[in-house]
Amino acid sequence: MCTDEVLSGNDRNRTLLEAAAEGQNNRVRYLIHLGADLDHSDQHGLTALHHAAFCGFEDVVATLLVAGADVNALSPDCGTPLHLAAIKGRLNVCETFCLYLADVKATSKLLGTPIHCACFHDNLSLVNLLLRRVRQQEGPVVTTGIVSDALAYHLRGGTRRIQDVLAEFNTWAARGYCPTLRECPLTTIAVGWSNVEILTVILDAFPYLVNSIYFVIWPQSLAEIDFSNPKGKISMATDLHLAVEHARFDVVSLLLARQAQANTRDSHNDTPLHVAVRDHHGARKRIVEALLTHGADLTLQDRDGHTAAEACALSGSQAILRLLLARGSPKTELIRSRTV
Repeated sequence: MCTDEVLSGNDRNRTLLEAAAEGQNNRVRYLIHLGADLDHSDQHGLTALHHAAFCGFEDVVATLLVAGADVNALSPDCGTPLHLAAIKGRLNVCETFCLYLADVKATSKLLGTPIHCACFHDNLSLVNLLLRRVRQQEGPVVTTGIVSDALAYHLRGGTRRIQDVLAEFNTWAARGYCPTLRECPLTTIAVGWSNVEILTVILDAFPYLVNSIYFVIWPQSLAEIDFSNPKGKISMATDLHLAVEHARFDVVSLLLARQAQANTRDSHNDTPLHVAVRDHHGARKRIVEALLTHGADLTLQDRDGHTAAEACALSGSQAILRLLLARGSPKTELIRSRTV
């Protein structure tokens, strides 16, 4: 049986990655003593610190940092160790990284910034920690990033090894099934999780994000993804559109209270009101009322030339249609033909 003492340099480095991922702190210490490269990375650009952070082994993280491991080592797809600690909700690990001056503004190809990851984990304490840290760092604040929801979901939950998740992800991409991505602000992640508390603290920190637009991107391959100029944008919308689509009255109310524009159009030429009225069951009636109260325009038309009332007559509820008519929407021939 081969012992650590007789391992060659490369084998010793690979063994360090395995030991870190398995939480073998004593073995990590010994491999470092033998001269293992602290910042050696695997085929995904992941170092021992990435693996330890992802798995939540706080003692291994501390050992590696004290020995001098690069806290900002960058994996092209997954970013820094802080990204991976945040996507798993490892608050203690993230606090340690912040003490070692981890870059809270670092961007990755598929996970946005560490704060995107914290929002994706739906972890208010972690979001607050990283927001405090980002205010302490110099330079412009990065609030928009490219995020693969599919990768983030798989990394966030479950017990699979990170290398297995990435291998499967890249295999599908290589076969031409590249997942859709979103170029989105921090608020979009919070709206997607319908987390009013996280959305509130983000809007408190960055009020201008209330009217941000997010893009859905469908690249032909992962190689096409470029943070500065992503290709393959296929649709866009605002956070208000997303909140309305999810039928979350509390989120819609917060966005409107923070001065979200009620008449912005998405890539289908729909306003949030058009999205709200396409509801057979009438569950969005309160949302429709809120949009109208905040200035939603009843005369605007979608790409098919329909007002919100006409769109409702075609695919909405009679209760919402009656509300729109009571608020002054003209009763056109199309509406008459559909009214019971």
